[in-house]
Amino acid sequence: MCNLGEVYINGLKYAINIDAKKIGEKGLSKTIITSKNGGQIKINKNSIIREGCKIENNGKGVIEIGFDTNINENTMIKTNGNANIIIKNNCEISWNCQILGSDFHQILYNSKIKKSFCADVFIGEHVWIGTNSIILKNTKIGNNCVIQANSLVIGQFPDNCLIGGNPAKILKYNINFRNLSSEEKKGFL
Repeated sequence: MCNLGEVYINGLKYAINIDAKKIGEKGLSKTIITSKNGGQIKINKNSIIREGCKIENNGKGVIEIGFDTNINENTMIKTNGNANIIIKNNCEISWNCQILGSDFHQILYNSKIKKSFCADVFIGEHVWIGTNSIILKNTKIGNNCVIQANSLVIGQFPDNCLIGGNPAKILKYNINFRNLSSEEKKGFL
């Protein structure tokens, strides 16, 4: 769905609303990609967005998903205001994750209304985000990082580290991971 926003898939500009049931899957929920209020969503080549995902840009910022990125079931990527969410190339995002560029609501504090706060999220190249993790606004994750399952991530993290916990912290430095080839995976099955 596109309401005065733009969605780009492989460089083409159009609105998209994917229903997994229409592409041969049974009993799976919809994947919905929406852009409103002048925002943009860019999804680059060879990226996969699985069923049940929601990608929403309700502001003037940009959501960009790099090349060769895999986003698994029921993950939500959402922003508003001027906040951007940039996910670079070769990332693996597990199921049930949330990547949020805003608070999405106002609160009353000391008899004053505090407006919702929006800030960018940047996820570097070749990052693996474990299942049920939440990445909050104002977060920068370096290249080649792994985020442990069930982590709540906010802040700045350098390249090559293992991140985990609630709130997340650096658990190990100088890590290096790689995707296994089909032949290597056979040894684990």
